[in-house]
Amino acid sequence: MNNKLNADEFSAQINALLDEGDHAQALSLCASLELPEDDADMKVTILMMRAFSHMAAGDTDQAVSNQLAAFSAADELPAVEQLGIAEGALKVQMPFDFCAELFTRSAERFEREGEDCAMAAGAFNKAGICLFRHGASTAAEKHCFYRALKCMDSVEDDALSKEHRDVLKALIQSNLAECLSREGEPGQAMELYEEAADVFGKYLGNEDNMCLTHYAICQRCLSDIYRHSDENIRAHTCLSRSITELERRRKKLSDQLKLHLAVCYNARGTLRFQMGDYEGEVDDCTRSLQLREDLDDDPNAKATVISNRAEAYSMLKQYDAARDDFLRAIDILDAIPESISAAVSAATRSYSLGLLYFEQNMHEQSCGPLRSAADRLAIIRSRATDDMEYTYDQLTDIEALARMRLSASLYQCRERDYFDTMTEAREAIRLTELLPLTAERAARLAALHLSLSELLEILDEHEAARDEYEIAEDFRDEGIALALSELGPDDGEESIYEDFDDESGIWEDFSDNTPQG
Repeated sequence: MNNKLNADEFSAQINALLDEGDHAQALSLCASLELPEDDADMKVTILMMRAFSHMAAGDTDQAVSNQLAAFSAADELPAVEQLGIAEGALKVQMPFDFCAELFTRSAERFEREGEDCAMAAGAFNKAGICLFRHGASTAAEKHCFYRALKCMDSVEDDALSKEHRDVLKALIQSNLAECLSREGEPGQAMELYEEAADVFGKYLGNEDNMCLTHYAICQRCLSDIYRHSDENIRAHTCLSRSITELERRRKKLSDQLKLHLAVCYNARGTLRFQMGDYEGEVDDCTRSLQLREDLDDDPNAKATVISNRAEAYSMLKQYDAARDDFLRAIDILDAIPESISAAVSAATRSYSLGLLYFEQNMHEQSCGPLRSAADRLAIIRSRATDDMEYTYDQLTDIEALARMRLSASLYQCRERDYFDTMTEAREAIRLTELLPLTAERAARLAALHLSLSELLEILDEHEAARDEYEIAEDFRDEGIALALSELGPDDGEESIYEDFDDESGIWEDFSDNTPQG
């Protein structure tokens, strides 16, 4: 029996044990064999199987040590064998920085020997991907992708088919574009994404849908760049291209691509909302939800789509549909166990539902959701940690807005409860004063103090009312000063004074600066 077959049989035996979860027996069998000095192939196989067995047993250090020894032992074998060792390390989930090192060393050997520039490019590309997953600096990641592209420039025409060569280069370009986008270089990223998308677009009909997948990803990433540059029409065009190609092949799409299509519909719906096409957002959100119904989708994401549709229904004054969607989103979020993110989202949806009632002058109905939103946020703030998705200041700000609107709703109810109205207004003031003062917060504080002044006048507490009025004036002046300091060279001052000259309190005219949802 030749050595190659011995190596294959041994590898199959160890892998079978690992598949059965018997890593102890696998380790025992690996330890029973001595490393042959005259058979590099068998030596490499034993070292790799030891590494895989240690990894399965949870001993990462021993796994890395044996895999590195296997890599060094493979210096006597063709370069492709070392690349296989790097692939093996990635397959069994060894640390990404270690995998990146093996891929880089493999690529450099291909470069040194000058045999296969395409293999070198692919290895450098995988090294960059591993560095991304490891969370390394973008500089190291970017360096790998640039080296991969340099190798592609040296690939001989007859080394690969034109399609294979084009697609490999486009994959590297799209990875580099993503890296540059994170690094704050949207212009360069855009050029690379566009080049890559053009290439993937030429080969959309390949059997495994790989080019279709990457075409859709490139178009969505381009849309994000355009959106952040306030070029909403171009962003909309990119998403529409992605949606069109995915819909053409919808019957053959994998679940992953169906989810990508759902995400594209939701993203385009958001753009349509920003462009004033509320019916378009309703349509896109509905399509997104239809796709998600058949998928094991993230409930948080599904709730977001439902909430987006609710906002669009609200703008179309289809209030019953908006209310139903907000309630559905809250129910979905409340069912997610022990999730701070879901709890915050449920609170903001409850706030949006309260606003929906408020805008219809249904003040009795608005109090419940607004109080629920404020109380939920108070509980979340009390449990806030540094690693939360939302900062303490963000949670405080949203709760202050909820209590401000709750105070206004309580005042507008048929049976006015002045005590609760003032309690919520003062709590909104207290919360807002915990935050750094901005022009918007100064306007909020001015409106709250002015409203308290009006309420105290009704209760014949004239001296306290005058004090509140003076505080409101002070915040008005501070707000104007802050707003003027933020003016750009082309901005006019008149609108600033108009915003602060309205002397109505929150009961009559709630600030237009208050964000919804």
